[in-house]
Formats: sequence, C-alpha cells, structure tokens
Amino acid sequence: MAKYYLAKLNITENIFTDDIGKIKLDRIPKRILSFKQSTMFYSVGHKISGEGKTKWTFSDVDQMDDDIISGNIAKQESIDRIEIKDGKSIVSTENNAKLVKFFYLVKEELLLVQSNADINSADSVIIFRQLLLLNDQLHLIGDVDVKLLTDQSHLINELMSKPVRKIVLNYRVPNDPKTINRVSDILLDAHAKTGALKMENPDGLESKENGKLSKVFSDITTIVSKGYGTWKAKVGNKKNSKIISSDSSPVTKNISDDALKSGMDVKAAVEEMKERVENTEKRQ
Repeated sequence: MAKYYLAKLNITENIFTDDIGKIKLDRIPKRILSFKQSTMFYSVGHKISGEGKTKWTFSDVDQMDDDIISGNIAKQESIDRIEIKDGKSIVSTENNAKLVKFFYLVKEELLLVQSNADINSADSVIIFRQLLLLNDQLHLIGDVDVKLLTDQSHLINELMSKPVRKIVLNYRVPNDPKTINRVSDILLDAHAKTGALKMENPDGLESKENGKLSKVFSDITTIVSKGYGTWKAKVGNKKNSKIISSDSSPVTKNISDDALKSGMDVKAAVEEMKERVENTEKRQ
C-alpha cells in the first residue's frame, strides 16, 4: 500500500486572460505529455535537504483516458562508487532514479500524488509545478499554484468549541469566477489575483451562529476546501492558547498499485478523498 495525497492546481498568472480555458484543457496536458519524448533530468531550482544539484523529470507519462494523465515524478540520484584497480582508486558515478506515481485529472485540475520515504508530498507538489513551468519563457501557461487539499473537520470543531482570538486567510482567486462566496467575490471584483483577510479580537471573535460556523468563518473554510487558500487561527483562552492551521491536515488515502489500474479506479479514489475534503461544507 502507498500513501496518496490530493492537490488542486489553480492557474494564477493568466487568470484574467481569454486563454484560461485553453491553458487548462490544452496547454497544461500537452506540457505534461511532452515529457514522453524526453529522457533528460532538469534542475528546477528546488533544493531537497540541501542537495543543490538534484535533478527531476516526469517519467513514464501516459494518457490514461481523455481526462487523466498518469506518470511518475522522478528524482535523479547520483551515487559515487570507489573501485580499486591496480592499486589505484577509481571513482565512478552511477545514476539512479527515485519515483513517486501521479495522476492528473485535467478537467478538475486535481493531482493525485504518491508520497514515500524518497519524495514527500510537499516536494511532490513543488516539483510538479516547477516541471510544468519549465521553459515557459513566453508564459503560455504562466504561473500556477498547486496546493494540497485538507480535511478540516476536526479543525472546525476547534473553531466552534474554543474562543477564536485571531484568524488569517491567505487566498488566491479561483479559476472559475463567482463560484464560492462573498469573500472571494470581493477580490475578484477588484481584479486581485491574491489577497489576505485578517480578523482579530483578544476577547474572541464571533465564530459561530446558532450552533454552526458564522458566515465569514464558513466562507473562509469553504475557500480552503476548494483548494484556493490556507488559514491559521489562534484559539483557546488567554492563558492557554494555541495556533491551528488548515495546512496541518492534508487528506490522504492508502492505495495499492492494483487499485489504480484504470481511469475509473483513479476517479473513484479521488471522489472518496474529495468527499472527506467537502465534509467541511456539510458541517457548516
């Protein structure tokens, strides 16, 4: 069994251009599939554990069906070997690759990605984005954001059961305008690509109404459940407060390789994980 995470891709740089539909449905999938013809590893500017020369690529890329692209995120690992020949030390370098599997759902812009001891989930989403933008000097795709989706259920319990003294939302405008709530629409109406909302009261904010989250808090958690932001909050009494964060609870699922043989298998796994993410909205 392998652990999988679910992430949402959001087009950010070209969100207000007429090309957004083409970027989503044509340019991004073509970019990923272009790695089928490449055997090169690339330096994409991300250091892993101080390894400045680590190189990456997409390998074994395939069009699984009309909506799903499968492949691996591959990390090149160079191992120096020392051999003694005729009394002399000879150093040779052997290149290996560490892999994590991914499935990209084009229409939903969802990334189902494996995590293991060699490549963790945080690195996977960073590298996926950087490989996607590799050599995009003309910004035909432009910058994108790839964010792990989270299960906020237990965090909502904290927001409702303890005094909330401060909450900060960091937010990106979604690809699909006017689809979430008033907080997102304020930024959209201003043509903002990113934004932040900070609310603070040492005596406690109004975080709930009639046994449910208040409208503003509900808006915040819904934005995060859609993959368009993260929040941090300070909860508890003045003498015993703590910081909680939506980033602390990524949604995961343990899946065997045999369980992801077809597009239907992948979509079933994604739907089950989305259900846990969307439980946030059902609890409000």
